[in-house]
Amino acid sequence: MFQERFPVFRVAALCLGLLTVASSAGADATVFAGALASGGMRSTIGASGGVFPRELFGIGGFELEYARARNNDTIIETFGVNLLFQSTVFARRLQVYGSMGAGVYGETTADGFGGSGEVGSGNFGGGMKIHLAGPLRLRLDYRLYVLGHAGDASTGFVLHKHPQRSFVGFAVAF
Repeated sequence: MFQERFPVFRVAALCLGLLTVASSAGADATVFAGALASGGMRSTIGASGGVFPRELFGIGGFELEYARARNNDTIIETFGVNLLFQSTVFARRLQVYGSMGAGVYGETTADGFGGSGEVGSGNFGGGMKIHLAGPLRLRLDYRLYVLGHAGDASTGFVLHKHPQRSFVGFAVAF
């Protein structure tokens, strides 16, 4: 599985590097928890970091994201690069956004039966950021994943083609 190639500390370092590279940009970092629906509900945790260049008036940008979902017998990990298009802040409280991106979707069964593997993925979604206080935002998000080739009967690696994820998170803007 790709946790050996993309351990959490490397993803966190990559997100931090992304946020520090663009000096003329707004940025945010989010930690989240939610649920992934893929042949059953799985609890999910993750983190993302985004940059919104001032040249795009802060309404367009991109983010890196890592998430891990688990139930008793399956672990699903996602890593993605997403384009975000967000509104200006409405009434000083609410910001709506849409996103689309590409990445890697990996699934491993804990018992070794049923196979494991990774596929390329695309995702589409959106959500909102709600200003709480200072730089703190509440973030609500929905994503629909579109998976690449999900293996065949000989490997036993079978994925649901369109998993969905919803989460609630806290974002810090800087």
